[in-house]
Amino acid sequence: MFINKNEYYEINTLSDFGLTAVYSTVKAGSPAPYNNPNGLEELNSLISLLNKSDKTLIYAKQTHSDNIEIIDDIIKENYEDVDGFITKRKDVLFATFYADCLPIYIYDKKQEIIGLCHSGWVGTFKGIGPKMLDIFASTFNSKKHDLVIALGIGIGHCCYEVSQDFYDKFKSISSDDLVNKSFYRKKDKLFFDNEDYNYYRFKELGITNITKSKKCTYCSDEFHSYRRDKENAGRNTAILSF
Repeated sequence: MFINKNEYYEINTLSDFGLTAVYSTVKAGSPAPYNNPNGLEELNSLISLLNKSDKTLIYAKQTHSDNIEIIDDIIKENYEDVDGFITKRKDVLFATFYADCLPIYIYDKKQEIIGLCHSGWVGTFKGIGPKMLDIFASTFNSKKHDLVIALGIGIGHCCYEVSQDFYDKFKSISSDDLVNKSFYRKKDKLFFDNEDYNYYRFKELGITNITKSKKCTYCSDEFHSYRRDKENAGRNTAILSF
């Protein structure tokens, strides 16, 4: 469940485990350093509001890649071309940035490992979410029944019209069931639900503990939306830390 806290939504299915897991609203500004000259200041203000200023902030210049960084002993000054992070470290805080794309929060509740990634349609097509799971399993030996996943907030199928070529592209890599559950036809138009696609893809992979936001960044003036506001769009921020 996503709970409105004014400047952000708290994901209580993760906060119940003692994690800080939030998604910012426009009331927090546009706390994204690569998109806003005041972004780092606004991001630090949000982190202060969450009482997490003692954590080491980690964020990246996102490129809609499927590149994932494991944060272990060494922390870089800058991360470039990275759209996902995973760590066991308790002293760091991950921040990723959105304007309709989908955040994916992952937690191994047994081994206490966190992961956060940015998955727009490009990242979803590249499989960044399943790739995160592969790293949890191969690097940390995580078990599927120990994983808790939260999806959202992103643009919903209500507002995400796509082309036939887009549909065909996803159909070529997806099961019929997955396509049928994440694409919607309304009269002569096609619509895509990125959240549903990832939700049912994770289900196919055997993950059972998944929370969806059921919200839409385009519909609601609570959130920044690139599809709605174009070049004037700010950025929403997903934060995950211990």
